[in-house]
Amino acid sequence: MRTLSLLSVIGLSLGCTPETFSSFEAGSGEPAGIRELLEQSHEVHLRQERGEARLTVTRLIRNLGASHAWADQRLAVPHGAAAKTLRVSAGGQSAEAELLRSESAISRWEELLSMGEAVPQPVALLELEPGGGLSLSLFGIAPGGTAAVQYELVAPLEYADGEWRLDYPLDDEQDWSLAKPTFPSLASSWRVEEVPEEENPDEPCLPCSPRAMRLSSARWGMAMVEARWATFAPGPERAIWRLEVDAAKVLEPTPARPNVAFVIDASCSEGPEGIAAQLELLPGYLANAPDARVEVVLFRRRAERLFGRLVPAGEVAALLAALPPERLAPGNGSNLDLGAAEAALALEGEGGVSRIVLLTDGMLKEALQAPELVAALAKAPKGTVVHAVLRDGLDRESELSEERLEEETLAPVAEAYGGVALQVSGRAAGQEPLAAAMLGLVRPFRIDALSVEAPGMENDEIEVDRILREGGSLRLTALAERPPQRVMLRGKVWARKLELPLYGGGDLADRLPALAIGLDEVRGQLRDSEEEAAAWSARVVSSATSLLATAPTAAPSLAGSDTFNLGSITGSSCCGWGVGCRGVGWGAGHRVDWERLRVLLAGGIAACARAHGLAGLSTSLRIELTGFEVVDVRALSAPSPELASCVEESAWGLDLRRAGFSAFGSRELSLEVNATGATGAYVDSPVGR
Repeated sequence: MRTLSLLSVIGLSLGCTPETFSSFEAGSGEPAGIRELLEQSHEVHLRQERGEARLTVTRLIRNLGASHAWADQRLAVPHGAAAKTLRVSAGGQSAEAELLRSESAISRWEELLSMGEAVPQPVALLELEPGGGLSLSLFGIAPGGTAAVQYELVAPLEYADGEWRLDYPLDDEQDWSLAKPTFPSLASSWRVEEVPEEENPDEPCLPCSPRAMRLSSARWGMAMVEARWATFAPGPERAIWRLEVDAAKVLEPTPARPNVAFVIDASCSEGPEGIAAQLELLPGYLANAPDARVEVVLFRRRAERLFGRLVPAGEVAALLAALPPERLAPGNGSNLDLGAAEAALALEGEGGVSRIVLLTDGMLKEALQAPELVAALAKAPKGTVVHAVLRDGLDRESELSEERLEEETLAPVAEAYGGVALQVSGRAAGQEPLAAAMLGLVRPFRIDALSVEAPGMENDEIEVDRILREGGSLRLTALAERPPQRVMLRGKVWARKLELPLYGGGDLADRLPALAIGLDEVRGQLRDSEEEAAAWSARVVSSATSLLATAPTAAPSLAGSDTFNLGSITGSSCCGWGVGCRGVGWGAGHRVDWERLRVLLAGGIAACARAHGLAGLSTSLRIELTGFEVVDVRALSAPSPELASCVEESAWGLDLRRAGFSAFGSRELSLEVNATGATGAYVDSPVGR
């Protein structure tokens, strides 16, 4: 950010900064107040390059005033966006930006805004705000004229619900001349919709919670799981790493016309409630497979088929309801192996897709272990998938839920036949949640036991959520001393093991330096040298680099300023969507006349000389001002500690408001003063930026 000698003149007395352009008249020597610039259009062109969006934003701005003006604008940008290019056109002149060190860009900007003999030419400066987001300063808009500002952003595309997504943030509508963004060249595969404001009770500046335009596009032709890994070393000690994992919108399709045998535990340990709890899961399963053909097998001491044939799914509920109560009554014995064998025989010779779902409370005889159960299913058709469900029939109060089991008896049986073992608890509040809970028995819709092996990092792994649902994604970026060039992604899709080695490089490695700058949470961890290295590698705007666009003939102009006198400042701060937090104020003015401050200081320093019987005094001091207020003084050189203290007290005693002097920033001043107050040679220099 520039020093406050070039403070933005955008602001409100309360609330938050709207995305609008305000300006002040330059060169008049007097504050001009605030007026609006009319934004006539705001066009956004998107080009997708795998997991990255390149946004070319063109904004047409009209100067409604009677003199040349400059504007300072806070730009709302998508999450993780970084700025790569800047171009401004006005009055038949165009200016392409050059990426410069921020100090050089600011110095050149201030020089071009100073008073001179040239005709005003378009100049634009694009900087990174301290809290994130971008700041655009624009000069050279002729009275009644227009300026076209174009900048390019690179932003990571989000992936959710099987779609590429990008949220382009908006500000709340105010009485400002703000053009709503349009997306004229968006490919037909993309759609645009406005995302309503989301209330956040923890947000301290709730009225300014912004909305956004959501751009989304279905992602086709991807594998079940796609993942990327990359590292970038911005310095000798640490490297940035990023992991991206995306699951297809549908991991596997629902099988057509499956033959399904449900094996129900009708033992005494279940009781009528436990048997009912098992049977009530069947409609949820069949809601996901309405074309299935079904048999239900009950087991106690022996096993029996309830229908004696495979029946259409739509008839199951009526057939169960028509059974005599004694057919579903509990009895002694828990021979799950006999139930499994009977189910295998029920499916034998049927052809097509076969499924067996074993349900039990897990209270089985000790002699019945996984090998016996696996062997009991031997006559099932080739390719039959077997699931095992541990059903808790006593929990009738909580909501229906399921979780994967690694239990030693049931899990190996399911794994041997390519299925999954689940524990299902609670009761469904309706058909929809019941169908959702049972979907995982019809087809795999998530990756379980997800892990990332990363040799050399803490515990040789990267901590991730253990479950990744279809259509979902994982995005992790951080720094480490020695991140590996290769990691291993592991997981399970039903019983199938997922093992995917990921090697650093590719398009993600190319994108990583810009991502490190655009992601506030990553950039905030970088050292200054690391941030600068990443910025130059990606050629993007950062805390250390800025884009300055100047017309070839640009020079100090007749619309420039030879003094600066900042007016009063008021304002507040707030947080916006993807643009960080910022204080805002209003005011107008010109460059500070530090010579005048030297004159104001001379009288007090001369008094110090007289008080100590000296004919004159040579001293230097550092003074910091915020408007009319002196906030810090330190004597840097004086003949004695007593004189240093006297000099400091004289500076603290200045009444800048009465003197009509106002400035922001720090300055080092050297003065030679005789006892009458006359001054000799001096040198002054700014402190910092």
